[in-house]
Amino acid sequence: MWLFLEDDKKPKAFVSCSLRKEDQRYVDMIIRITKQLGFLPVGTVGKFEASPKPIWQQMAEGIKSADCLILIATPRYIQKDVHDRKKTGKGISEMLHVEVGMAVMAGRPILAFAQKGTNVGSFLPQTVQYIELDYDNKDLNDKWQLIKRYFKNAMKIIKRRWEKEDNKELAGAAGIILGLIGAAKVIDVILAKRTTIQSPQPLSIPSKNSDRGIGDLTLTEKEILIRAKDNNGQIHRFTTGQTMDIIKIGNWGTSHPSDNRSCLRPIEAVEKLDSLGFIKQSSPNLYELTGRGYDTIDKLMANGYKLPE
Repeated sequence: MWLFLEDDKKPKAFVSCSLRKEDQRYVDMIIRITKQLGFLPVGTVGKFEASPKPIWQQMAEGIKSADCLILIATPRYIQKDVHDRKKTGKGISEMLHVEVGMAVMAGRPILAFAQKGTNVGSFLPQTVQYIELDYDNKDLNDKWQLIKRYFKNAMKIIKRRWEKEDNKELAGAAGIILGLIGAAKVIDVILAKRTTIQSPQPLSIPSKNSDRGIGDLTLTEKEILIRAKDNNGQIHRFTTGQTMDIIKIGNWGTSHPSDNRSCLRPIEAVEKLDSLGFIKQSSPNLYELTGRGYDTIDKLMANGYKLPE
């Protein structure tokens, strides 16, 4: 999303959801959104994890080891108000309420999505803001910017926790280093030796917004940029019901949607170009060239780049 990360560096999202077949289509849609926005889905007992431990223990440990909780609320029960029989609704599983409570106790941010027509009860709305989302491209496109802000704000919370944990580790390491320095001084006095210690130069870590040279772009990334320019600056990303999305730019795109390997390279290239600011995602299924992208294309063309035959 904002930064292309390897799986071991992405924030982990414990997915709280139904495992029923009739809910799979909606659950898979939310999981695809989660992955697309840079989070790694983990933890769902019976979906991503299996263990002989008691279920409540698996849930608690999984949520604590994750960085956030993704709640996918789908209808489970028909509920009636005992005082007003005319009031009926489709309620969610009690296990989802339990996992939300565990996330609150663990101090993990919660991103909640409710399928349209689902009664989420009174606990969830008092705990966290949730987004009602239908399995419908129009509804998804209308709410896409809201969803991106939802995940972006969750990432800010997660990063603050990471920084606190890093500071604690640095403080502990500093204590050890100071202790070693003190011990070294004592030894130095005893041996009456002077040792010049040259401070190591700090490593230069490029920021995520640092310029990336044309020579650093892969062949696939270059090809996608050039083809997007010839397609009014647009790149389309589609879900076909297979395990992988496909990338289409005009008549060019993934040739075998059922082949994960052929789909993966263009998807990775598009996500990296997005993270580096060459393109921007304006909706779940559409990326567009940015000014930086057009400038890079001009440089590629000036250097004699040609599309592969």
